[in-house]
Amino acid sequence: MNEEAAVNLRKYPLYYPLVVGALLVHIVCEVFFLYWNISFMKFYNLFSIGIFLISLKYIHRYQWQSVFVALLEATVFVMLSTLTLGWDFGFQNWIFALLVVEITMPLRERKPFYVLGFL
Repeated sequence: MNEEAAVNLRKYPLYYPLVVGALLVHIVCEVFFLYWNISFMKFYNLFSIGIFLISLKYIHRYQWQSVFVALLEATVFVMLSTLTLGWDFGFQNWIFALLVVEITMPLRERKPFYVLGFL
């Protein structure tokens, strides 16, 4: 890797699009929760959106910590959504996608992601 590529990687971290995509999904979910008037999930999802915004702010300096917090929040969100809304909404299917991301993280600090994957 040349020096220019290393600078670009620091400027635009690898998992920045992942966290942006998750933020967009949570914004869409917030619209649905507001439409369906599901009180607990609309307030929890505002917390989720805040977590993703904070992760985006610090992803350049603390990449693996920001991604870990975002994945932890997404895992908790999927669990709470399934418990609150039931199996018919399909949130439980997202856990498989999160599991693949959590287990295949190409970062040096993989142990926390493995623990999160087995959660």
